[in-house]
Amino acid sequence: MIEFDIRRLGAEPKLSIITAISPDFTRQIDALQRYLIEWDYLEVEIVAGVVKDEPFIEQRAKNLAVEHATADTIAFTNSGVYPPPSLIEWTDLAVREHPSVFVQAYRLDCCPDYGVFVNPYAVGDWQAMSKTTFGKIGGYDEEMIAAAWIDSDFLLRAYNSGIEIAIAPARVFH
Repeated sequence: MIEFDIRRLGAEPKLSIITAISPDFTRQIDALQRYLIEWDYLEVEIVAGVVKDEPFIEQRAKNLAVEHATADTIAFTNSGVYPPPSLIEWTDLAVREHPSVFVQAYRLDCCPDYGVFVNPYAVGDWQAMSKTTFGKIGGYDEEMIAAAWIDSDFLLRAYNSGIEIAIAPARVFH
């Protein structure tokens, strides 16, 4: 069973941030909401698919969450990711001006041996597009067993269907 925790921070959201979580991670949605309010992002909503009483199927929760999103621009993120204000603004502008674009941001990781570095393999921390573009890609592959690769598969299917990929100038921390 998948329940939806929907938090609208304004009357008419321009951006729906979508994530899939287990019931143990709802506190991370509270933290994301506080973070967005602190930065005065009130034209945003958070749509979290909370997977209960079944194996955790992230891609199914994300696909269903899109149906609950009220904004035309949707951004998929993982729990515990906080998008910097510049990324939210850049995403909103990019998708409004180019409705068929797929926005990809990379993650900054921290390692004692290497310091802070861009992780080009962590693609699921911020993927954004219009609902129409999401439909053209066909959503996340719910049959895919390797859950760690669903975001990479989604990005590759977008690319292979001829959708323009825009690399965001901002990075996310996880």
